Amino acid sequence: MYAATLLTATLLAAGTIAAPSHQSNTRQDTTLSVQLDVYTGDINNAGVTNRITVPLYTLYQDTTDMLVSNISIVADSGAGGIDAKYVACQKYRDVEPAGTVTGSAEFTVAEPAEISTNHVGFGSVTCYVNRYSGN
Repeated sequence: MYAATLLTATLLAAGTIAAPSHQSNTRQDTTLSVQLDVYTGDINNAGVTNRITVPLYTLYQDTTDMLVSNISIVADSGAGGIDAKYVACQKYRDVEPAGTVTGSAEFTVAEPAEISTNHVGFGSVTCYVNRYSGN
């Protein structure tokens, strides 16, 4: 038994026996993401809605100094096989270091984030799958 194990290890190390490949040539890499509608008006002015794509499980930081008064997840915007109704997001106020001071309650497709009656800096946001969001 010891000799067979030693021979197998030696052959693998030498490259004589190839490890089985489990990769499929038909797989396409897709980023899991959702789209957010970011409303940039305030209570006194008509605003503009900007649509941004946010990858899941990644801290998305605004680099445009965008202002925001509310944010909603766009229904049917999930990419990579994700249903947007099962996604929740969290906005953060801070930029440096980003993702430490919350700027909203958790929000979903069914419950958008009401950030402020006046527009404030976007900051950053993280979105993730939350199995309870679709209920």
